[in-house]
Amino acid sequence: MTSLQELSDIEAIKQLKARYCLLLDAQDWEAFAALFTPDAAFDIDGAKYASTRAFVGDISVGLAGELHMHIAHMPIIEITGSDSARGLWSFTNQTAGGHYQEGYVRDGDGWRIAAMTMTWITAPSEELRTARKGQFGPVGPTWRTLAGAWGRPG
Repeated sequence: MTSLQELSDIEAIKQLKARYCLLLDAQDWEAFAALFTPDAAFDIDGAKYASTRAFVGDISVGLAGELHMHIAHMPIIEITGSDSARGLWSFTNQTAGGHYQEGYVRDGDGWRIAAMTMTWITAPSEELRTARKGQFGPVGPTWRTLAGAWGRPG
């Protein structure tokens, strides 16, 4: 049975992800960076970053001036320890969609994202692909791969 504390933690992580989408789209890079641990690890469809600073630095240049509306939905969040959790989110943005697989840790300021893997399921449009100069790789793994890893309660 899920405890009241676990439900509270899950809601706090949902709020964290909502802020992620809002601050990413607002391009408020300082507030956006504060959502992550400083040493967070990122794998954005094959592009790897070993720190929040590197990730935010790159994304702030790549998205500069672009209008976006990221939507993260259908979360599966599992509390894995007193101060750790993992989550899987579906996302949509413009003509693309995929999944975020994330690791979370709780520190003195609350929950933060410590690891993020973003995988495209539906590739961005050819127009977006061209505008980003080949940043996106081939369409991500199949739905079955994620269902196998995430489809059963942990």
